[in-house]
Parts: sequence; C-alpha cells; structure tokens
Amino acid sequence: MFSSMRVSQRSIRARVTLLAAGSAVVLLGSLTLVLDAAVIAAAGVAVAAGTAWWGTGRALRPVARVRAELDAIGAGRACGRVTVASGDGEAARLGASVNLVLERLVDVVERQRAFAADASHELRTPIAGLRANLEEAVLYPDDVDVKEVLNSALRDADRLEAITTDLLLLVRVKSCDPAAREPVDLSDLLREGLAARVPAPSADLATGLRVHAVPTQVARLVDNLLDNAERHADGRVEVTLRRDGDHAVVTVADDGPGIPAADRERVFERFTRLDTARSRCDGGTGLGLAIAREIACAHGGVLTAEEPGARGARLVLRLPVS
Repeated sequence: MFSSMRVSQRSIRARVTLLAAGSAVVLLGSLTLVLDAAVIAAAGVAVAAGTAWWGTGRALRPVARVRAELDAIGAGRACGRVTVASGDGEAARLGASVNLVLERLVDVVERQRAFAADASHELRTPIAGLRANLEEAVLYPDDVDVKEVLNSALRDADRLEAITTDLLLLVRVKSCDPAAREPVDLSDLLREGLAARVPAPSADLATGLRVHAVPTQVARLVDNLLDNAERHADGRVEVTLRRDGDHAVVTVADDGPGIPAADRERVFERFTRLDTARSRCDGGTGLGLAIAREIACAHGGVLTAEEPGARGARLVLRLPVS
C-alpha cells in the first residue's frame, strides 16, 4: 500500500515538473515574441525617424541657403538678393518675400545716402560763404566794410540755423509720440495763420472740421504751404477748407508760374528747386514742401500738387477728420 502511494507521489511530481517546464517554455516563447515585436517596432521607429529627418532636412535646405546668403549680404560679401527656390512652395515664397524686403532696404539706403549728400552740400554753401567773408576781413582789414561782412555772416548763420532746424523737424515728425496728438480745429488754425500774413490771402473756410493731430506740426504744415504760395505768387493766394467724406481738404492755390506736370511729385523731395525762382536766396531751405508732406503722412493724410484751375500752382492737403 505504501509503495503504491510512493509511486503516485512520484508520478504527481513528474507531472508537476512537466507542467512547470511547459509553462516556462510557453513563457519563454511569449517573451521571445514580445522582444521580437519590440525590436521590429524600434526598427520601424528608427526608419520613420530617419525618413522624417531626411525629408525635413531636404525641405529646409532652401531655407538654410537663404539664411546663409542673408549672412553673406549682412557681412558685405554678396549682392542684395537671395536665391529663390524653384516651384511655388513655401521656400520659394519665402525667398521672394526676402528679396522684396531687401529691395526696399536698398532703396531706403540709397535715399538716405542721397539725402546725406544733398544736406552736406546745402550746409557747405553757407559755411563756405561765412568762412570766405571772415578770412577776407582778417587778411584785408583795411579794405573791407566790417558792417557788410558782419551782415553777410549773419545771413549765412541764419541759413545754417534754418537748415538744421528743418532737418531736426524732419526727424521729430517721424518719431513723434502719438500721445502728443489732440483735437485740432482746422478752420481756427487756418484763420490764425492767415491773420499773420500781410496782405492776408483770400479764404473760404468751412467750420467744425477737426483732426486728431499735433497742433504745432499741423501749424507748420500750413505755414509751409502758405510760404510756398506767397513766394511764387504774382499777387493772389487763395485758401479753401472743405469736407470730402471722412477727410478735411485744404487747398492752397496761387497765380504764379505754376509747377510743370512732370515735376508735381518731385517738388516734395528734399532740397528740390525747380528754377531760379526757387534759388537759395529766395527759395528757403528747399525742405518746406518735404516737411509738409512728412507731417501729412505722419497724420494719416496726403499732400499732392494737382492741376490748377487756371495758371499757378495748386497744393491739396487731405487729413482724416477726427
């Protein structure tokens, strides 16, 4: 009996051992499958990442080229354009936009250089005259009229002061704080400006037209337009103020020689003089209309030279009504 029980126990242990071994084999097989799947997944991720990296690098290659060319342009080693990628993708549009910005920057730089050259020339003239008069007085004290030398020196100094004042005003117009603006009644401002003129120009002014502006700048704008008209008029200057939709329109007309159609835009360039009537002696600093247009643009308006009804010039200012 006991021997048969021992045999049964041994057979049970054997079966348990076999079941455990089988479970271990099954578990090992499962782990192998999991590891194989993990390896395959990792390989797939690596392939996908590599493909994405390669594709992204290829897509960004034109962008990197644009950046490198911009660095070269900034260092002065290349001309002011970048290579535009072929096709109509984002890279191509980026290159075209960059070239457009670069062209505008080149235009601004060229204008600044021209302005600096013109300003230097305008400043050099009175300085040279002042120096010549003073040198003559020092070298030939007995042969010069001291009073005339001093008067001439004062005229040159006045011109230098006028040019530098206008140049500073051009800078201040662009950098003016918007908080300095306030409601300005254009009809009142025009009446004050006209009252200071002798003889006063004829005027037809609408009332109740207000603009949001810097009062001193708009007053300077109006003064520059009136100065220009009086300087070239044969005897008549007319000023009108009216409303046109959402804009106040100021027109200053004179009966002088007028502005040729081809020069109606050029007169607003800095240091522009069209003829002998706009010489340095009679034509101010050459910055009056340039300053007037800068002020108009800074206030959201426009200033143009338009076709006159008869002879003469007709300058038209449009400012948005507040």
